[in-house]
Amino acid sequence: MYQIDESTAVTTQPTSTALGTVGFFTDGNAATGEEATIVPAEFLNMVMLELLNTVEGAGLTPSKSAFNQLFSAIQTISQGGAMTYAADTGASNAYKATYSPTVTAPSDGMTRAFKVKTTNTGASTFALDGSATTYPIVGLGGLALTGSELPANGIAVVRFNSTLAAWVLIYCTGGASQLGSGSYLAATPAQFDSSTLAATTAFVQRALGNTAGAVVYKVASTQTVADLGKLIEVSSTTAFVLTLPPMTSAMAGSKMTFWNPNTATVTLTTQNGVFYGFGSTSSSYSLSAGQSVTAIWDGTNFILTSGSGNATLSTPGYQKLPSGVIIQWGYSAITGQTTLTYPLAFPHSIFAVVACERASTGWSTSNVTFYGTGSVNTTNFVVTPANWTGSAFSISAAGNVWWIAIGY
Repeated sequence: MYQIDESTAVTTQPTSTALGTVGFFTDGNAATGEEATIVPAEFLNMVMLELLNTVEGAGLTPSKSAFNQLFSAIQTISQGGAMTYAADTGASNAYKATYSPTVTAPSDGMTRAFKVKTTNTGASTFALDGSATTYPIVGLGGLALTGSELPANGIAVVRFNSTLAAWVLIYCTGGASQLGSGSYLAATPAQFDSSTLAATTAFVQRALGNTAGAVVYKVASTQTVADLGKLIEVSSTTAFVLTLPPMTSAMAGSKMTFWNPNTATVTLTTQNGVFYGFGSTSSSYSLSAGQSVTAIWDGTNFILTSGSGNATLSTPGYQKLPSGVIIQWGYSAITGQTTLTYPLAFPHSIFAVVACERASTGWSTSNVTFYGTGSVNTTNFVVTPANWTGSAFSISAAGNVWWIAIGY
C-alpha cells in the first residue's frame, strides 16, 4: 500500500466539495443517453487516505511493494485489543476507561474489558470512553455488586444490557462471582476432595454422611481404597477374614461402615495400623452376626465408632451395645454351688456378675436365701446359695436364681 506518487499528483490535498446527492456508480447507457459516472480525484483521495490511515494506525509503514498491508493492519488492530480493552482510570466503585476508537454511548450487547485499578467495596458504576453518563455494574444475577467482585489488577469483562440499563459483569480474574437464580451444572469433585474446587450439591450430599456406595463380600478378600466411604456388607454362613485396604495414601478421616447381616462371624484385619476402640487395641476385630461398626482412619490407625450390636432376646440371652459392652442374663435351677455358663463368651473381660432368688415367697426372719457369685471369668461363674435360718447360714441344697453379667 502506498500513496499516489505520480508526477501529475499535487502535494496538497484539494479542498473537499459540498455534499451532493448520494448515489451509486454507473457505466452509463448509450441507448438511453445515461452518462457514465465520473470518478473524481476527491473520491479517489478519500479511498486512498482511508486505507493509508488504517495501515499507519496499526503502526505499519506503507510500502509500495507490499500488497497485504491492509490485511496485516486489520489483524494487528484486532489482536491489540485497543477497541475493547483499556486500563481503568477511575476510582473504587466508579470505574471508567477510554478505548480506540471511542464510542459515545454503549449499545445492547457491547462488550468491554478493563484492568481494574482499585478494588470495589460495594455497588459500582462504569463510564465508557470518559462519557459523563455512567451505568451501574451488576452481577450475573442482575443484582448490584457488594464488594470484592472487582479486585485491583483484575481483568474485568462487562457486557451492556439495554433492558437493565447496566453493565453485566461476566467475570473478573481473582474476583468473587455473583450467580443468578436457576440451575448450574458442574463436575462433582472426587470423594474426600479437600481442594478449593466448588462443591456441587451432589458432593455436599455425599460429604454430609451419605455413603459413596455399597459393596458385598462373601468370601475371604482384600479391599482396595475404592471401598473408602462405602457401606461394606459382609454376609456369609461361613466365617471368613476380610483384609482392609492399604491406607498409606488414604486421607485422614476416610471411613467405612461394616455390617454383618448373616450368621457367621467375620474377622476384619488391617494392613496398616490397628483398631482402637471399645476398650481394646488390636490388628483384628470380630464382627459377629447382626453387628455393624464404623472404622475411621485417623492417618495412623482405625478408630472404631458407632455401630449396632446383635442380641438374643430370650432367657438366657445377651445384648451387644455399640460401645462393645455386652450385657448377659439368665435363669437357672441350681443345686448347691453351681457353675453357670454365659450364652456368649466375653471377648475381653468381665465387669460384674450378680444373682438373686427367682421367687422370694416363703421368706421369713428364719428363712431367707441369698446368692453369691465367685470364680468369675469370661465364660462362666459359680453361684452359691446361702440360707439364713435366723441364727446361722448354710449352703442351700437347691434353688432358682436370676443372674446378670456385664463385660466386653
